[in-house]
Amino acid sequence: MDNVGIMIDWMKKNSVRINQAKFMTEKELFNK
Repeated sequence: MDNVGIMIDWMKKNSVRINQAKFMTEKELFNK
């Protein structure tokens, strides 16, 4: 796999994690 493919794959994985973390913090803030 070339570097561009690795970067895109990494960004996809991290964007999912970031979205999950954002959703969790929003839920926590909403519950408070």
